Amino acid sequence: MGRFAKALSRKHEKNYKKSEELAEATEKKGKRAVQHATTKQIIRDRTVMAGAYDTLTLIFDVAVHETFGWGVDMRARLHKKMSRHILCMKSRLVTTKDIERILRDEVNMEPEKEELNIDSWGRDHKIRYKAVGDLSAIFLLSLLDEFGYKTRRLDRVYKAASRIANKLKTGKVTALDLEKSLAPRGKRVLLD
Repeated sequence: MGRFAKALSRKHEKNYKKSEELAEATEKKGKRAVQHATTKQIIRDRTVMAGAYDTLTLIFDVAVHETFGWGVDMRARLHKKMSRHILCMKSRLVTTKDIERILRDEVNMEPEKEELNIDSWGRDHKIRYKAVGDLSAIFLLSLLDEFGYKTRRLDRVYKAASRIANKLKTGKVTALDLEKSLAPRGKRVLLD
């Protein structure tokens, strides 16, 4: 190898080291950006899930209030039982399919699910849909487990919750109206 070839080889080696270091630095920067985006996404997902849980809890509260005339104490018992079931689900001791199987075996009832094409939905919409499925099953199981309600009562309250959710979705009623309907007797607003 001649002198010129050796000099060219050294030059390429220096450029290669620089480009390798540059690639390494870019990769680290990219990983940090991906981690940061992932953290932001996790926070956003949890916010969407919490909002969906709050709305569904309000719908279920109004449903049991209208159907059974429950007050604050009975709804608090229901919330306590539901929170235990949610905790079991979050710790992966039970799945939604397990709860639906229990409901099917015990009271011959399954939460209604439409066949939807969720592939075209956005991430937030998918999270809300999953929350509806999870919390509906937990709601029915809590009523069965804590209060011993069977098919007829569960069906009545589930239909009431579905009707309230449809009113909320179409805009006939707002979340504020639902909250007002749960107020003490003298301050209550009737929904229909």
